[in-house]
Amino acid sequence: MKSRLVFGFVLCLQGFTCSEEGEEPAPERVEAPARAPASPAPAVAAAPDGTSTYVDLLALLHLADVYDPAGLFIDFGTAARLKYTLGNWNSGWQGESREGDARVSTFGKTARLYLPAESKQAMQLRFRASPYATGALIVYVNGQTVGEARVSRGDGFREFVIPIAEGDIRSGENSIMLRATKTAQVRGKSRSFAMDWLLFEPASAEAANAPRRVAVEQVSVGGVARPAIVIAPDAQVDWFVEVPEAGTLVFGSGFGSAGPGVLALQIDSDRSAGSAMRIDIRGSWNDQQISLKRPA
Repeated sequence: MKSRLVFGFVLCLQGFTCSEEGEEPAPERVEAPARAPASPAPAVAAAPDGTSTYVDLLALLHLADVYDPAGLFIDFGTAARLKYTLGNWNSGWQGESREGDARVSTFGKTARLYLPAESKQAMQLRFRASPYATGALIVYVNGQTVGEARVSRGDGFREFVIPIAEGDIRSGENSIMLRATKTAQVRGKSRSFAMDWLLFEPASAEAANAPRRVAVEQVSVGGVARPAIVIAPDAQVDWFVEVPEAGTLVFGSGFGSAGPGVLALQIDSDRSAGSAMRIDIRGSWNDQQISLKRPA
């Protein structure tokens, strides 16, 4: 029988989960210090003997929630957008394209988003977008008007911040509607805005640099390159997956640049209390095998 698990990682990692064929006792979860390997690290983190890959977390990156240090990050122009818009069905979004160097998602008169909030608190939408027409963008949250921004067709890409009062936020899912007052014909469709990225963050968040996009790429650590993702310090990536009863989480972590650090791993299940680990990471791949068996 499968369990639903939430994996939360902070920092740089490469990982997948495996289905274990044997019934060995579950090893204790311990903090594993990094140490220099006696031989070069393999091209991927080694899985336990007698196992096969059940799910590749890197292949499911577009389904993960990515948190910039400030808040939830939505990377428009990629498949990651779809999980916050119920796909393209009746959402107003017209699909993905490019505007100059930016990967974007465009919409016509209206577009919808569904964004989670951990608690009821004042929030804000901070996003980078380019208007196709002169007019206004009006933002609604859970059916209430929360703000608007005036735009001109020649503005190009710029950042917008729309504050949202605590009283307009729900703990859990929040329905966001963007409504443009004007559209223009662009590539055969009526379009109002091209969205580059968006942050759903607490209102107390200070203005910062643009969020770092998270993508699978070849990352070299200690002279060994692996497919991996790189995230900024204090950023977070959460996967929600079903795993087999005798599964093992296999991953490697390391710094691509100088300086030691710590990877925080949080595993929560719909069947048991969560567990946390802190793993030292330095300048070589530190590979881990974490049993996902439930305690007897």
